[in-house]
Amino acid sequence: MSNDSSVIADRFCTGCGAQLSARANFCPRCATPVTSGSTREVGTLLGLGIFTFPYIFSWFTLRKGYSGRARAICFVWLAASLVLLILKSPSDRPAESQSAISSAQAQEGFTKLSASEHLRAAEQLITEKASLDQVNLGKRHLSVISAGGPEFTKVDPMLKEADVLLKKLDKEAQAAKAKASIDANPLVVVKSTWHKGGFDNIALWTVTFRNKSDKPVGNITYRTEYSSETGQVVDHGGVDSVVGQPILKVIPPGSSRTVEINDGFLHHEAHRASFELVGWAFVLDQR
Repeated sequence: MSNDSSVIADRFCTGCGAQLSARANFCPRCATPVTSGSTREVGTLLGLGIFTFPYIFSWFTLRKGYSGRARAICFVWLAASLVLLILKSPSDRPAESQSAISSAQAQEGFTKLSASEHLRAAEQLITEKASLDQVNLGKRHLSVISAGGPEFTKVDPMLKEADVLLKKLDKEAQAAKAKASIDANPLVVVKSTWHKGGFDNIALWTVTFRNKSDKPVGNITYRTEYSSETGQVVDHGGVDSVVGQPILKVIPPGSSRTVEINDGFLHHEAHRASFELVGWAFVLDQR
């Protein structure tokens, strides 16, 4: 005699996937109503996973409860995805492969040029307004012109011209690099000294700045630190103080200037101090 409460392998809860007994009207786990012949349905998240990554999620339908129709649809989509991957268009190749092809084609076209065409190309490339790459390409055109031809007589003078241009371009590049480095950090502190003013309760600084750039610099910010005779930090000034203000003075291009700075009230135990440049800005000199 069969047991009415026995579990039937092909009946599963559509809500949680639990196996159901032969006469169950509700899932004992989640209380979802069931009908005869219930099978596990492909949920939204699983369906999205199968559509996006069929190579991984299609295999989940092999678990108990999924119908043969659901499994067939999933594995047909898996097969179709693999076919699409194999038949991937050549235009989808990585940029490196496309670049290699273009380079090979350019090399093939270069070798097919005649001596007169190489010379003409070099004449167009080796000019006063040419870039470094253009001059080097021009030299390459000249390097393949064989001796003995009428074009060869112009090769040596053009190579000398190219070398002169390359030296000029290299010098300009070095100058631009040096200028960029200076513009990034144009201001330096040449010398800084301090003393106490008022009733020994005010810090007064004398600082000499050097502007290495070709533009005026101002709106200078700084940081000061004061310590006692024992080395303990007792006070701060500049940007670290409550009322710290920038130095609203202009340091002319390529020049030095000494500036007097009132750093405000000072701790009575201050004995030593340090001065640090924090920031600056290119400004208009309206003196």
